[in-house]
Amino acid sequence: MEFDFIIVGAGTAGCVVARRLIEKTDARVLLVEAGPGYPAPLLDPPLPGMKFGRGYSWGQKSIPQPRLGGRTIEWPMGKVVGGTSSVNAMMGYLGNPANFDEWEASGNPGWSSHDLAPYFHRVFGTHPGESFQWQDGEILSLSEQRFRSPFSEAFLEACIQDGMRKETPLVGREDRRCGYFPVLQRNGARFESASGYLAPVKSHPRLSLETCMQVRRVLLEKNRAVGIEVEHARRSESYRATRGVVVCAGVFQTPRILQCSGIGPAKILQAAGILTVVDLPSVGENFQDHVRVGLLHRSGRVSPGSKRYWIPGMLRYLVRRDGVMSSNCCESGAFFCSRPGLRVPDIELITHFQTFGPKGEVDIEVCLVSPKSRGRVFIDPLNPFGMPLVDANFLADEDDVAALEAGIQHARSICARPTLRDFPLLKETSPGATARDGKALRKAIFQHATTAYHPCGSCAMRASGALGSDLRVLGTDSLWVADASAMPFAPTGNIVCSVIVLAEKASDLIARSAP
Repeated sequence: MEFDFIIVGAGTAGCVVARRLIEKTDARVLLVEAGPGYPAPLLDPPLPGMKFGRGYSWGQKSIPQPRLGGRTIEWPMGKVVGGTSSVNAMMGYLGNPANFDEWEASGNPGWSSHDLAPYFHRVFGTHPGESFQWQDGEILSLSEQRFRSPFSEAFLEACIQDGMRKETPLVGREDRRCGYFPVLQRNGARFESASGYLAPVKSHPRLSLETCMQVRRVLLEKNRAVGIEVEHARRSESYRATRGVVVCAGVFQTPRILQCSGIGPAKILQAAGILTVVDLPSVGENFQDHVRVGLLHRSGRVSPGSKRYWIPGMLRYLVRRDGVMSSNCCESGAFFCSRPGLRVPDIELITHFQTFGPKGEVDIEVCLVSPKSRGRVFIDPLNPFGMPLVDANFLADEDDVAALEAGIQHARSICARPTLRDFPLLKETSPGATARDGKALRKAIFQHATTAYHPCGSCAMRASGALGSDLRVLGTDSLWVADASAMPFAPTGNIVCSVIVLAEKASDLIARSAP
């Protein structure tokens, strides 16, 4: 029951940290996961894997959001070995160099795009600041899409007619760029953190993996992390750590675990009857997420992902590892600025051919990827060891609303181009013809806005944040956080690649600094 390091969460980041600590140190490592092992036969095939992946989710919901008409928002974050990288849409966006320079400028020396470039190269064989190269990294692959739907092709042609420049693949560092997203796949199958990082060391004698085990809190002695308390088979157990604890439990569970350990805002801890060990108000604050509004249209074509094509599509996938079953459904997109003067594009468009939606309906998701609104995550005072309470505070900042308005109008101009008219796109079903501009469009945004599934920042490393630039929890010893909650700002696009690189650097920092 005693190990050198304990890693809480075998998700996207936890698998990385476990692999690297085994390689870089002589430590005995315990990796604890709340969900089950990775079910490869279900989740490896990209298109059906996203549907089956819904059963391997925490089902985390927000509290009612005032600006969204009192709606609650759900995040399908992975509760399975491999975490959200096991259930997401596999989009391999590396981020914009300006994103990481902003991380450094917020009080984190060593986190600039230049500093992180070697980690990107190690993992993916390329980094955000250079011309894209199709090659495998040491661990993961950024692959070309093996299937391109007619809607994706038509969308990109319409973007070009709208004056955009096509990139192969879509990198999105500059304004008005469109193209196909690279995907985290290998040989047409999902290739996530469990396969890339954990599988090669899963049988290592110094690594122990425990699944279906819920971590209640970190055990502290004089502010030093010395172990964890878990709930397993309806009873509590404790595990000791001689060199430290690394919390990789994700944007929602990481602040919950820290607060239940007595680390967080004193008022919240006192309300839940938890003794305050470190009064750290920033634990749970700075929560941010990309917000999206779907622009849906009826179309004269049947979706290539329609259930009528599932049997021949699966047979083709099993034989050739291509066809519609290899698609991530979110094949193509674009990046642009909602207004002049922005350094980095703040709007991302993502196309969906509607596999499970109404017949013939297609979707262009308008995503705000540089939100100014900030929310928070905090324990439920009536049930602190249960699901945390999340106030996403979506669209609280008026600039976020204005950016989405501009993004929707630009997306509509693309939909009006000849190629998509001839596709054909028919009636806009959502937000709809009555929500063209002004108050009607704002009302529609509040009615339809939801998460783009990129939450982060709830235990950020930044000035007056929860973590130092070494990812150590302030006011503690031998306790680190290494997951998306540590990000001071959200990258302007899909965040999984940035999470992996953060965990790579975290592994170096922990291996060097641990006693």
